[in-house]
Amino acid sequence: QCHLTREAAPPPSTAGPFRVLESIVSSRRAPLFYYMTKRIAFLAAVLAPLALPARADYSDGVSAFARGDYATALVAFKQAARAGHVRAQFTLGFMYRGGRGVARDSAQAARWYAMAAQQGHVVAQFALGVMSQRGDGVARDPARAVHWYRRAAARGHDGAAFALARLYHDGD
Repeated sequence: QCHLTREAAPPPSTAGPFRVLESIVSSRRAPLFYYMTKRIAFLAAVLAPLALPARADYSDGVSAFARGDYATALVAFKQAARAGHVRAQFTLGFMYRGGRGVARDSAQAARWYAMAAQQGHVVAQFALGVMSQRGDGVARDPARAVHWYRRAAARGHDGAAFALARLYHDGD
């Protein structure tokens, strides 16, 4: 056979990952493997439906808010927010801070913003920084404002970075 001709290479094997799985299943660790697989499947089946109502409530709230039906939006956002939906928490803060569909209540706004901010919502972190700096809905606390501005700025919020720089510059 001429050295310039090549034999066809065998097809790539997909058995590699399955060999690892097969070795686990056939070893003494098999009962643990099956136990953990069943636990994970059970938790996924139980926990997955819990996230769906919050998402549905939030979507209903967005639709109602867009239609100008603030009462329905408020109920839907509160249900989603109590279930831990971060955007619903932020939106409630937005509604209370601006008096959109509810009486203006800065303390309530700060409460909802704080819930969203703790979950990493950048705009809520910035809003809490502003409210802490001004004493709007919360006690005036420049150190707390710096805390929230830093968290938001670290996640790329330009307004928070500017506010933080201004606080340092002004010495507040």
